[in-house]
Amino acid sequence: MTEQQTSGSRLDTSQPDRSKASARNQSQTPRTPVNPHPPVQWTGRLEFDLTDSRGWRVGTIEVVVRIDTVTLWYGNRTLAVMHRESFKHWLMRPVVPFEFDDVVWYMQGTTTCLTIDGANSYAVPDPIVDHLFAVA
Repeated sequence: MTEQQTSGSRLDTSQPDRSKASARNQSQTPRTPVNPHPPVQWTGRLEFDLTDSRGWRVGTIEVVVRIDTVTLWYGNRTLAVMHRESFKHWLMRPVVPFEFDDVVWYMQGTTTCLTIDGANSYAVPDPIVDHLFAVA
């Protein structure tokens, strides 16, 4: 063995130093993620009961989350077809009421509520709001 092979202190000058050229090329070319598939968004259905001020069940809301929309059903009636992105922004920062079709979402203290037809208001259960926040 030669001294160059046993000692790590000498540089092998027979090969050109490509580390500087490689670093220069990397800094000039921005890298994009190599993920050919967009992230998967959750879609599905949720249900929650509406209760009156006495705690009596008055009906059930079905929330249908699709790729671009969130639809609220009350029985066989469509209450609202909301843009998913707009609803997501409101859930992240519910400062002002979010009005869409026949429904108004708003905050009363720390409770998320919705009003149907401008008349009856109901509290939305926290687990439903938490799930919508997580997937919207």
